[in-house]
Amino acid sequence: MVDEKERRESRGLQRAQIRHCPVCARFLLGGTCDKVLTVNNTHGCKAGKPAYNHQPKGVPMTIRICAVFCFVAAISVTMAAQTEPILAAVIMPTYPPLARQARIAGVVKLTFVLSGNAGEPTNVEVISGHPMLKDAAIENVKTWKFTNSYAEGTYQTTFRYRFSGVQGTHSAPRIVTFHSFHQVDVVADLPVLETSGKY
Repeated sequence: MVDEKERRESRGLQRAQIRHCPVCARFLLGGTCDKVLTVNNTHGCKAGKPAYNHQPKGVPMTIRICAVFCFVAAISVTMAAQTEPILAAVIMPTYPPLARQARIAGVVKLTFVLSGNAGEPTNVEVISGHPMLKDAAIENVKTWKFTNSYAEGTYQTTFRYRFSGVQGTHSAPRIVTFHSFHQVDVVADLPVLETSGKY
């Protein structure tokens, strides 16, 4: 009987020693909070060890959810980057001689297909473009080589044929620029106009 009475008194004493700190929102085991300010001017409760934390538990779960969403977004971006075709080798395009002599400039848009690990475009088709420019664009796309084995699908590219504004005798393009495989700029000199002399 004495032991049972002592255990009851001990439990009652422990409950009496639990105090609530209104500043740090915790229940404290033993003593009261002295509301001491630390060197960082933050509240430091030194009245005893916490009996349990009375703070809401919703914030950590929100942080976990945000972290999961960020991880999924990063994986999606990485997979999208892996599926982008990588152009590894090309043959420099030329400006069609007849189109250059006729001073024809313009834009040719094409689509092509990459199948499996073949690495070479197939089913090259013209969406739009001048008849004197499109054949040169088609033949050039057929020479492209890709290295990304994840890049199956249908893609589009654009050839922009234009003149530099300077007359020249060279038929080869002055400038050829590849913007990945999405766009190719072919810049040539204007052909020299032949003039007939007066006698």
